[in-house]
Amino acid sequence: MKKLTKKLLAIFDLKIQRIDTPMRSLEGGLERLAKYLNVRSIIDIGVANGTPELYRAFPSDKYRYLLVEADPANRNVVESLARTMHADFEMAFCGAGEGSIRLNTHANSEYSSAFTLLAPHRQTGIVKVPVKTLDRLVLEKDLEKPYIIKIDVEGAELEVIKGAAQTLRHAEAVIIETSIARKYDSGAEFGDVVYAMREHGFSVFDMLAGANRNNKLYQCDVVFVRTDAEFRA
Repeated sequence: MKKLTKKLLAIFDLKIQRIDTPMRSLEGGLERLAKYLNVRSIIDIGVANGTPELYRAFPSDKYRYLLVEADPANRNVVESLARTMHADFEMAFCGAGEGSIRLNTHANSEYSSAFTLLAPHRQTGIVKVPVKTLDRLVLEKDLEKPYIIKIDVEGAELEVIKGAAQTLRHAEAVIIETSIARKYDSGAEFGDVVYAMREHGFSVFDMLAGANRNNKLYQCDVVFVRTDAEFRA
C-alpha cells in the first residue's frame, strides 16, 4: 500500500514526509544537483558506513570515486565499498597539513571526531591516525577533474577546507554536513563553514537532510556550488 501511494503521489511530484522534517531528503537533493553538473570524479570524505544517496545519484560506473575515512574501525566497510565501486580509498584524516592527529572514537563510529562531542554519547577511546591534505590525496590518486566533494567530518570541516585550496578550484559542488547548533567543543558551525566556502568562491545552493533536536534544527547537509554558476540564477 505504501509503495502504491508513493507511486501515485510521484505522478504529481508529491511525496509523504514526516510533519517535523525540516527540509528535503539528501537523495532528492542530490538527484536534483546531478541534473546541473558535468563532473568526472566524486570525493567522499568521512565515509563511515557509506553514503548510498551519493552513490545512487552519481553511480560509480559513470564516475571515479575516492573514499576517505579516518576511523580505523570503519576500514572493513571502506575496503568493501572500494571493491564494489572500483574506487580508490585512503584511511586518513583530511586536515590542513601533514602529520598525525588524535581521533576521539565512539561506539557509533559516525560520531568519531578530532573534537569532543558535547552530547552524551559514549566515547570508547582515542586513536592516533595519519593526516593528509585533500590536495595531496587528489594529486596522489591522479583524480580527473572537475570534482564533487562530500564532507562529513564531525566538526573538522574547516580543517578539510584549509588543506583543499587547489582541489576546490576544480570542484563544481561541495556537500558538507554542518552543525546548526553547537555539537563539538571546538568544531565548526554553519556560519564558519559558509564563510570559509565563500572565500573559495562558493555559495549555498541547497540545504538537505536536516535533523531536529528538541524541535530545533540541529544539523543539515549544505550544498555549495560555485557562486558564478549559471544555474543559480
